[in-house]
Amino acid sequence: MKDRYKWYIIPDHHPAIVEKAIFEKVQASQLRFSQPNKKKWDYPLKGKAFCGCRGHALSRTMQKTSYYYCRHSESDEESRCHKMRINAVELEKAVFITLKKQMEAAASLNPDGTVRLEATAPERSEYEQQIEELQDGKRLLYERYLLGEIDLDTYKAEKAACDELLLKTKNAYAAVLAQAKQKQEEQARHDNRQEAARAVFNSEGLTAELTDLLIDRVLVYPDNRIEIAYKIKDIFD
Repeated sequence: MKDRYKWYIIPDHHPAIVEKAIFEKVQASQLRFSQPNKKKWDYPLKGKAFCGCRGHALSRTMQKTSYYYCRHSESDEESRCHKMRINAVELEKAVFITLKKQMEAAASLNPDGTVRLEATAPERSEYEQQIEELQDGKRLLYERYLLGEIDLDTYKAEKAACDELLLKTKNAYAAVLAQAKQKQEEQARHDNRQEAARAVFNSEGLTAELTDLLIDRVLVYPDNRIEIAYKIKDIFD
């Protein structure tokens, strides 16, 4: 029951039941029965379809007419999703139509074009320079006081004025940084929408690549209602 690295292994402790040469020959012959080219079933909503009632992953039959069903409620007649079936092709079409409709609506609200992030760059550099100059001024002021060029009262008065101006400059700079961050987030959302729009509009139907790019999961309910949870946050806002 322990992990192998915890075992105490004593080679050739007792006579082998089967000779090593025969054992290796049998193992080698068994490899002939492996099927490296065995067909792997792949479909657009693989690992994406879930039961909206219980949250379990839906099973999919591999037949000519495939459908999704909730295996966990097969024996529970009281469950809402008992004997729930949904045609696989119809579900994939419904998901793709929903994607396309939502993308078209979002595109009308978000016309092409990018957010101009460079607009705040000169303003940021100006604030950075002002802050550096004020900090240098404070150091020079202190040096003048140490050298006896100004008295204590003058030093305190000028330092207070410098601190006040430095605080206002730092607050203004923080506001500019926050605005720049907001624009970067807007740009990222815009780029995500553009990438998603191109993927949807260039596709003739639901594909595994499309679901991997956009969809986290699809919740299916007994009344054939579906809810799509997207990977990209606020993609249609």
